[in-house]
Amino acid sequence: DALLVTMFAMSFLGGAICLQSRKSVSLLLKAMVLVFVGHFLIGVFQKIGDPSFAVFRLPRADQAGVSGLFWHRNYLAGMLELMVPVFEAVLVTTRALRWRIVAAVTVLLALVLLFMTRSRSGLMATVAGVTTVGALLIIAQSSKWTVNKRLAAIAIAIIVALGIGWMGYAATSAVSEQRGQSGDIEEALGTNGRLAFAGMAFDQWTEQPLWGTGSRSFSYKALEHWSNAGTWIGDPEMVHNDYMQTLCEFGAVGAVLVFSFAAVLLIHGFLLSRRPVETMDEDGLSRGVIIGAMGALVAAMVHSIFDFSLHVLPNLLLFGVLTGFLVRPGRSDGDAWRGGPLLALIAVGILLVSSAVAFAAGWREMSMAPQWLRWERETLRNKGEMTVESLDGMGAILEVAPHFVPV
Repeated sequence: DALLVTMFAMSFLGGAICLQSRKSVSLLLKAMVLVFVGHFLIGVFQKIGDPSFAVFRLPRADQAGVSGLFWHRNYLAGMLELMVPVFEAVLVTTRALRWRIVAAVTVLLALVLLFMTRSRSGLMATVAGVTTVGALLIIAQSSKWTVNKRLAAIAIAIIVALGIGWMGYAATSAVSEQRGQSGDIEEALGTNGRLAFAGMAFDQWTEQPLWGTGSRSFSYKALEHWSNAGTWIGDPEMVHNDYMQTLCEFGAVGAVLVFSFAAVLLIHGFLLSRRPVETMDEDGLSRGVIIGAMGALVAAMVHSIFDFSLHVLPNLLLFGVLTGFLVRPGRSDGDAWRGGPLLALIAVGILLVSSAVAFAAGWREMSMAPQWLRWERETLRNKGEMTVESLDGMGAILEVAPHFVPV
């Protein structure tokens, strides 16, 4: 958790301070497109070629859906739910034809790839993010409308939101049936074991309601509060509900801090999106990223009810950059930053502290990375089969760097 928090802090600072110009915003979107292309190409190969294929680990543990560059399909869904709202907003707000075409193609292909992941939580989260972006765009336009037009827009928006929700539910239900489970979402969730984990986490929280039982304590205290986990098989290291995980491990104090932070981001982002367009940029890219980042934030909040997508470092880094963009310092023109030297010094201080904590939390894993890569290479040569020698080698690595997770 120390590594995740510090990496989020650095990416958040990057989004808040570095994305000040139109060029930097364009660079962010280009990087997101390149990452998506990589995921899409690998995902298509997994779908029509080799379902077990994984870029870094062999084989994939869950082959029910594609995972792209990730090892697990839910991780890919967690990234797509952040990207889709951003490109949806850019598609509507930008006046640059080239970016409209890129955004439209990316959204379309991302939705196809998302369905191929067969991630129910990812689908529900994306629906929430897309709906949020649509609502924000309507609110932004409604200030220029008459009362009757606003009422008509509200009625249409409600109908559209219900339609999007129904399509999202139907898609989620279809995915659930494809995975051999009930098409009734409530029944499927009830037999999946995640609700049982939330109950275990609540029981654990009652031990230390104010401050919690400590970081990642659920992974070793779950057995003390074990209850029927439905069809779940395996070691429950995570609650699969970030809110309950925060509550049981960091107590009421941690939960209040998390919700307060999310509320501040949403409020500040909304106020930022209401600024005159001419104070942001000329072609609408910055405004699109701001509105899309709010949709991504809502999508991540919904996904966190069912999974731990923000515990996956690449997703957390993208989330940090996007949410940092929501609180970037105020600007009076297209280039100048009114932050002043004090804010710059604070940012540098946070960066240095975060870097030091991240290094302290992960230096063992960093130092053993070459040995781990060699072990992975040997495992690939043996087609994933574990020999006595490979197990001994893995054991030697894990003794030094215990946070590596073997396949």
